[in-house]
Amino acid sequence: MADTFTRFTIYWTADGYKRTGCYNTKCPGFIIVSRVPSIGATFDDSSVYGGKETVFTKPQVFQDGFSGNWVLKLNDQVIGYWPKELFTHLNKGVSLVRFGGNTFPSPEGISPPMGNGHFPVIDFHKSSHFSFVKVKNSNYQSIDIEDKKTRLYADSYQCYRLTYWGYSKLNGVSFSFGGPGGNCGT
Repeated sequence: MADTFTRFTIYWTADGYKRTGCYNTKCPGFIIVSRVPSIGATFDDSSVYGGKETVFTKPQVFQDGFSGNWVLKLNDQVIGYWPKELFTHLNKGVSLVRFGGNTFPSPEGISPPMGNGHFPVIDFHKSSHFSFVKVKNSNYQSIDIEDKKTRLYADSYQCYRLTYWGYSKLNGVSFSFGGPGGNCGT
């Protein structure tokens, strides 16, 4: 079923996208402990481009220090976890974290808009963005991402862009992303 709604979506792979992985709960692996909010559910609200209010969500993925499982939280609600046995190479944390968005082209090869459909700008009322981005260190403390350790990637610059803003007191470590989509050639 295809639609134009923004949905709460997860994806996992145990071998770097070579042979394993799936979206949501289409394959065994992710253990659901709460159905609210539901994986695959649409977001009820959305921000208005240039509006005064910004609708936001607070996703978190982290390794539990006791069980070793990888936990998924949304807005401080534990949704579920990926058992540590799925990712034997991640027993002692990770060396790479990716943030962002993705879209999928139609059968005709046209890619939909990403984010709010506009290229990113510094005004977060006019950009889809991640703010207060943190990672957990080996002591399970939340810390800001270091500028020198960030790498930006967009696979179709004519359709989608990404801007890293670094750290500010107002937004923490942040970046914005999005674009109009179209015939992107991907």
